Amino acid sequence: SGGGGGGGYNGSSTTAPGSGGSGGGGGSSLSGTFTGASGTAGQGYAGGNGLSSGTLTDQAGGGGGGASQVGTASTGAYGGNGGNGVSNSITGSAVTYGGGGGGGKRSAEVAGTGGTGGGGNGGLGAVGSIGTNGLGGGGGGGANGYAGGNGGSGVVIIRYPSTQTGGTTGNHGTPTGTTYTNTGKIGGARSFNGTSDSVSVGTTSTLDFSSAFTAESWIYRSSTQNSTDSAIVAKISASPYNGYMLFYQSDNTVDLYINGAVRANSTYVIPANTWTNVVGVWTGSLAQIYINGVLSVSTAYGTAPTSSGQTFWIGRYSDSPRFFTGLIDEVRMSNTARTANEIAESYKLGKDSYINQTLNTIDLSTKNTMAINVASDRPGTYLSTTLGESAFANYQPDINTVGLWHIDEISGSGAYIKDVSGSGNNGTPTGTTYTSSGKLGGARSFNGSSDYINAGSNTALGPTTAITVSAWIKTTTTSVGHIVERHDEASYNRKGYLLLFNSDGTVCWSAGLDGTPTAYPVVCSSVKVNDDKFHHVAGVFSSNLLAIYVDGVLSGTSTSAPATIASPSKSLVIGRRDPQSGFGPDRYFNGTIDEVRIDNTARTADQIRQAYEVGLRTHNITVTFGAGLASGNLISNSSDYSFNIDATKYGLPSLGSELYPGDKIIIKENYNGTESIAQGTVSTVDLSTGAVVVSSWDSGSTFPSGGYTVNADVFKWQKEYIPVKNRTISNQVDATNLLTFRLNDGNEGRNIWIDDLRSSTGYLKNSSSEVISFPSSAQYVQYKTIFTSWDSNVTPYLSQVQVDYDSGGPTIDQLMRHGQWLDSSGAKQGFWWVGTH
Repeated sequence: SGGGGGGGYNGSSTTAPGSGGSGGGGGSSLSGTFTGASGTAGQGYAGGNGLSSGTLTDQAGGGGGGASQVGTASTGAYGGNGGNGVSNSITGSAVTYGGGGGGGKRSAEVAGTGGTGGGGNGGLGAVGSIGTNGLGGGGGGGANGYAGGNGGSGVVIIRYPSTQTGGTTGNHGTPTGTTYTNTGKIGGARSFNGTSDSVSVGTTSTLDFSSAFTAESWIYRSSTQNSTDSAIVAKISASPYNGYMLFYQSDNTVDLYINGAVRANSTYVIPANTWTNVVGVWTGSLAQIYINGVLSVSTAYGTAPTSSGQTFWIGRYSDSPRFFTGLIDEVRMSNTARTANEIAESYKLGKDSYINQTLNTIDLSTKNTMAINVASDRPGTYLSTTLGESAFANYQPDINTVGLWHIDEISGSGAYIKDVSGSGNNGTPTGTTYTSSGKLGGARSFNGSSDYINAGSNTALGPTTAITVSAWIKTTTTSVGHIVERHDEASYNRKGYLLLFNSDGTVCWSAGLDGTPTAYPVVCSSVKVNDDKFHHVAGVFSSNLLAIYVDGVLSGTSTSAPATIASPSKSLVIGRRDPQSGFGPDRYFNGTIDEVRIDNTARTADQIRQAYEVGLRTHNITVTFGAGLASGNLISNSSDYSFNIDATKYGLPSLGSELYPGDKIIIKENYNGTESIAQGTVSTVDLSTGAVVVSSWDSGSTFPSGGYTVNADVFKWQKEYIPVKNRTISNQVDATNLLTFRLNDGNEGRNIWIDDLRSSTGYLKNSSSEVISFPSSAQYVQYKTIFTSWDSNVTPYLSQVQVDYDSGGPTIDQLMRHGQWLDSSGAKQGFWWVGTH
């Protein structure tokens, strides 16, 4: 990474100029007494010196150092240029990282230019001109009055994905042994045999850390380890083992080792034969380990690792190798201490993440379906779509959302119930049990005697003029229990708000508590909710009005509330009353709570119904097909149209399952950092053998130089029909402008493509009647309909067949009993169709 920009000019003859940032160039001064020293070298090279000639017009800062180049010194007319960054290939496209910032210039001549790949240009000219930040390093310091502006520090992020199937370039790792598998946590991974397999990244100084670092990886450990202590990543010397290493011990717990000793040891036992996310962090003062996104241990340690000149290894360490046994994927090293939120998000692999596609407003109330093409390189049901008219309607936080807890976290420590509103009001559970049977994803079960979640006392959770509190609950109890509250009751000077379950089975809402002893406005629902089913409950307060909604319908109102809510001092609590001296039982909730939300506005009746009915506008997509190439018949080049697939690799019953003639098949493989993708239309496919023939490969298809291998992913485009008609009331979709794609789980990494969104009012119209006449000599008639459709996802159907006949023919009764009947005298007759034919 590049360093910061050069320090700015200082017009004082008695004061030193501003220093460069990390790796930045030095500033300049009017007085020659003070030389323009370079800033401290950062992860990049040092910056160039500034000029201090004593001439006012010549003052300029030196350029910041880049990741591959020293920043240049300034001259009389120019600020020094920043050094360039390193160009490396991660996904096949060259990306340049870490240029240094350009040096600032005092007078209106030429400021330094930022280095390629991140350095900002230097500031120029009059007082107050500051260089702008670049992409990867700090901007150049400029003239800022008589103070030299310091350049910012760059940040290095080095990632070694395990999806390459061969080759080494630049800072990529060189494997010794190891076997590629495309069943990694994200795409491919490497299998390590525990005796000789490893990956070397060399002795690069970019992996030596002086102030902080983070080491991350997904591991899939074998149940049998061939080494007592198994290294995951290491840059460490022989005895006395200075440097750093992330590894796990014979008891299968993970350690962070720095400078000759274990500095943090997690007690969490890593399970065998399953993927686990392990992260080691050194903050400069603390050694920490995170397991599956949750902090496991934090120990004080303040000495930087001394790893200079040592090889960075994946799957082993230096003289006593201690080889890893199992799979390693997605190794990432950073020269910063990743935050708890960053680590949690990395572990989640996008779960609950969503992408919004803004649409031109469209009335879907008269449409039957929305059709869209979807392709993904992993089969399964993990993606959903939601249609709506706002972010709130599509179950997302908006500018009025101050707290939103999905309560999907399975386990953790501390405040690990995440607030996804962006307000940071994470909840700390006491007791409670995770259940996967929530209303949306997971939820928490509360025992009615000791379980609750505390989300803190952030002032954002105490709106004073309007508020909406909502949740999904399920219970059978008849005991009073608080669902959500932020409420003071000291000396009956009540403040805040509370949503509670009442002993008669209703839900009650109180808000506008203004701090006076007599004010206790409350409204209860007219319906009961203790039927062991999920119910959406919402309380709304605004301008003296209280309203309670159950399942999207207004169920009670009151105008007895004060005009404002007095701010409480207590925390927001889910599942109980915050204990207060002299006020009886703590009123723990008995049941399940999911999807708690706080908004600092009074949501309308339409919005609350939309929140309740979001599931009716949500469609889960099941990607039906995924396969690999079979080794006996691969794809050699663009002229090879015949190959075999193996869909049993992803659990499908046959080699050619879920692939049909007319499907658009996709072949994708990453080799040596370059991704190749080819697609073509299937002409034939054999279900049992997996033999496939495509008519041709589409224009733009690319092929590896050696052809596609067994490591390629095979998948297809599928047409998905999102039902619209009669799913909800028309005014929820008559001005649709937002389509949301949401990842419902983070079990693995996937690549997903979306194309060709369109709506439809139907596929078949009522056709005009068709008359088929039969000669009088016909003895029987067989009517058979053969359906054809260009789209295998649409099923045509026949709604009616009418049979008309002249006198003397069989009756409908005769037809329905295959023609055997009695005549007018009661004599049994033969089947009407018996005769010469």
